[in-house]
Amino acid sequence: MKLNSEMLKKTESRRATACLVLVFLGLWSSVFANDDYSNGLSAYIDGEFEVAQTHWLQAAEQDHYRAMFNLGLLHQQGKLLSSDPQKARRWYELAGRGGYAAADFHHANWLLEERAEIEEVEKLLERSFANGYFPAGQKLSSLRANGQLKPVREATVAVQGTSLNDDLALSYLDESWLSERKANAWTIQILAFAELTKVKEFIDTHRLHDRAAFFTEKSGGATLYKLVYGEFANKEEADKARAELKPSLQEHGPWLRTIASVQDVINSQ
Repeated sequence: MKLNSEMLKKTESRRATACLVLVFLGLWSSVFANDDYSNGLSAYIDGEFEVAQTHWLQAAEQDHYRAMFNLGLLHQQGKLLSSDPQKARRWYELAGRGGYAAADFHHANWLLEERAEIEEVEKLLERSFANGYFPAGQKLSSLRANGQLKPVREATVAVQGTSLNDDLALSYLDESWLSERKANAWTIQILAFAELTKVKEFIDTHRLHDRAAFFTEKSGGATLYKLVYGEFANKEEADKARAELKPSLQEHGPWLRTIASVQDVINSQ
């Protein structure tokens, strides 16, 4: 019995060690995936799309669904030498199955362009909206208003207090708004985008219409759309607000800057 007890203890110890190793490897794979995603994002902003694809493929191998979605964008936008619309759809499918709501939205738009079954489009948009992607709700409302989809049932799904029957006419704060801010105030730069539609989608998704504004800046011959959040009296208030941002707004490494520095960029173009 003593021998059996010692063997049992050794077996349990080995199992515990194996479990720790698996957890450790899982954590490291997640870290590597995030590094690959960030490196891909930097390459994309710099216009190095083939390099971005390499990094995002590595992240996708670690089940990074945002990287899968971005691979779909690269193909759909024709940024790659081997761009293929069918590959775009496949990446959107994979990311959507993983719960990445924006992928379902873009997949639905792809199907609309291909004149696919409208029922499949509706299912993708409904799942995207249910997962918190506000532009999908706008698209559903538009399709229903145009008679392409059946009218929504009386019980509409609400996301963050927004139903499909809300007004679609949303406004965006831009350079004119930023030019009217106090130069000695501070703001938080959230992210830069290569396309105007993407910055508006980001604003829609996170419901930032009355709290964030975008401006353009030339970089290496390309135009970037930079998104800033809020107007704060001093750096301390801006830093406190940055710490209180929801995780989805913090993951891109927001940084503080003065309104004056933003206005200098606007006035120099």
